[in-house]
Amino acid sequence: MTMKQNFIDAINEKELGTIRLFLSNELMLDPRGGSFNEMKEYAEANISNLYDVDDGKSYLEEPEKWTKELFFQVKNDLDFNFSQERLTLYERMAPVVLKDKIDALNYKEQRRLKMDENRQSCSSKSKQHIKVYKGVIAGSGVLTIAGIAIPKAWLTSMGVASVGLTKVLITSLGVVGITVGGLLLFKEYKNE
Repeated sequence: MTMKQNFIDAINEKELGTIRLFLSNELMLDPRGGSFNEMKEYAEANISNLYDVDDGKSYLEEPEKWTKELFFQVKNDLDFNFSQERLTLYERMAPVVLKDKIDALNYKEQRRLKMDENRQSCSSKSKQHIKVYKGVIAGSGVLTIAGIAIPKAWLTSMGVASVGLTKVLITSLGVVGITVGGLLLFKEYKNE
C-alpha cells in the first residue's frame, strides 16, 4: 500500500491535528485496517506526541452491542482526546460496525483483480494472434515470390499443363494471404 503524499507531508510538518484526522478518517474510508495500520505505524515512528493521555471515558466493550452511532461517538471523542486506548477501541469497532463497507470494498477489489486477469489474458491471446498473423503474412510473401520466380521450365518439367495460370494462381494466393493477414494484424493492433 502507498500512503497519501499529503499524510506524509503532514508528518514531515508535524501537523498533529491533521495527522490525527487522517488516521481516524482512514478507518472510515477502509475499515479493513491495512492502510490505517501502515499510516499509524509511520505516525508512531515519526511523531513522539501522537497520543494524548486517556481521559478515562468508558464505552461498551461488547462487540455485539456496538452500533454506528457509538462508533461515530468514539470518532468524535478522538477529536478531544486522541488516546491510544480510544484509537484502539475505534480500530476494533470499525470492522464490526462497518462490515457492509468491508464487503463492498472486497467485492470491488475482487472485480478489479478479475478484470486485470481478463485484460492480461486478452493481451496474451492478442500476442499469440499477432504471431500467427505475422506468420501468415510471411508465408504468403514467400508464396507470392515463389509464384513470380518459379521458372516456367520447372513447372513444365513437373507436368503442369497450364504454366501461366499456375503462376498466376500461386502469386494471387500469396497476395490474398498477405492482404488477409495484414488486415487481421491491423485489426489486432487496433484492438490492443
